Amino acid sequence: MTCISGPRTHTARTAKTCHWCGEQIEQGQLFVQWTDGKFWVIKVHPECHDAWQKLPPDEQHEVYQGEFSRGCKCEHGLCKCSRQQQTDTDNTTKGGA
Repeated sequence: MTCISGPRTHTARTAKTCHWCGEQIEQGQLFVQWTDGKFWVIKVHPECHDAWQKLPPDEQHEVYQGEFSRGCKCEHGLCKCSRQQQTDTDNTTKGGA
């Protein structure tokens, strides 16, 4: 994937869909965007951008929208990594599910 512009961080003026995890980027949230200048524009959460950068370079162009869990390289909906365990702990501490 040849990148012409970016990555650059923006604040969402309208809701968008994260290319990495398929979740909503809400109005007012930060997101990272890059483009080839002609055919595609990628918009992701900052933590999803960090996860994307951890893929081997030859696999970075093979990402399909919603393929991964938010902020990690686990398959969407099947997160088993320490990031998900931390989120679960945070939710329990806050009285969440």
